[in-house]
Amino acid sequence: MVKKLMNHICCGFTVTAVIALLIQILRANACKSVVTDGFAAHFASREAAALAQLGLIGLIGAAFSGAALVFEIERWSYLRQGVAHFLITAAVWVPVAWLCWSPYSGPGLWLTILGWTLTYCINWLVQYAIYKRRICELNRRISAYRKEVDGHEGD
Repeated sequence: MVKKLMNHICCGFTVTAVIALLIQILRANACKSVVTDGFAAHFASREAAALAQLGLIGLIGAAFSGAALVFEIERWSYLRQGVAHFLITAAVWVPVAWLCWSPYSGPGLWLTILGWTLTYCINWLVQYAIYKRRICELNRRISAYRKEVDGHEGD
């Protein structure tokens, strides 16, 4: 399990950082356009800020990829898996988003937390509805198959 976790973390970091780097490269004047003034103020140059932001974005990818493994814990309910995943990803997303993209203020922090929570809950509920529908369809097919098998046993 540790090897699988490390693989997820490394792959998540790499893929996310590469995508963020490609976005930075494709944008004109990348360092100026992707780094907020507030975040850049903490660094000697905008280039250093862009590099730090790239690492933090990779950290988000690593956290999301690693945290996805909680959905493989079969003895946990989907709700428990979702809460664990939410807490793990929020512990990384909220500070990184606040540092990199939100205003450095109490309201900025609360808006970041609220935005993350609402986005996560909406996504979780949509995924729950999709999987519930799929499970109902599978159960319907199993029931139809059993009826068909039981009907042929009498022949």
